[in-house]
Amino acid sequence: MIWLPETSKLTPPRTVGHEADLRPPMSLNDRMYYLAQALTSAKSAASLGSEDVEFTSSLQERIDVAQVQTEVGRAIAGHKEMAADEKNESLKQLDSRLLGLDEVSLYFFGSVLS
Repeated sequence: MIWLPETSKLTPPRTVGHEADLRPPMSLNDRMYYLAQALTSAKSAASLGSEDVEFTSSLQERIDVAQVQTEVGRAIAGHKEMAADEKNESLKQLDSRLLGLDEVSLYFFGSVLS
């Protein structure tokens, strides 16, 4: 478990794992926003001579997959022949976390094209 520093004498020390359990789920749009902010910061740091190409590339790849995930969600939302329960469950899963490209493909080929 990682300990975060105490922010004031009134606030007890917190752990990352504990705090993550208390936060509401983050939407896919929010995740994309924060990834874009991280990428901007990484590119800014690179301009100051602290470039981490692997980290920057990883952020860009995650953003690209999240954009594909968003498009898959739009396709599922507009799919007229899909049952409402199946559609809602697929959209919930797509919005719940960043998926790998293989998982996104399964949603697309398993739901939209069937």
